Amino acid sequence: MPQEDKFKREIDRIGLVLAKLLDLLLDKGRFNNGEVAYFMQQCKTALNIDIDKFLHMDKEAGLDLLIKDHQFSNENLRNFGHMLYDLAHKTDDENQKELLLNKALHIYEYLVNNSKGTLYLDVLYRMKELQ
Repeated sequence: MPQEDKFKREIDRIGLVLAKLLDLLLDKGRFNNGEVAYFMQQCKTALNIDIDKFLHMDKEAGLDLLIKDHQFSNENLRNFGHMLYDLAHKTDDENQKELLLNKALHIYEYLVNNSKGTLYLDVLYRMKELQ
């Protein structure tokens, strides 16, 4: 039982961090390159995820990092995918934008295929847009 509580607390902590990072994205409007770098640094500090390395991982390794190493729940994956999607639309770097959108799409595809009956309309809408 104590082990389950530890996992639940960690999942809840990740959810709170993702919510704060999403708020940062939504409040700022369009980012400049320095602000994108700041946001990526916050991900490294708060979640221990190096976004640059994450973006260059293959599909399975990236999902394993989030699910197995950081124990993201489906809701946390959804929020993280939205964060990547929103960040992509706030950067002027076309290469970085493409990498961010591809990673968001990988996360969305995983969610649709592993949702266990949960229907994420926002995820389906963004997947259709990205494909």
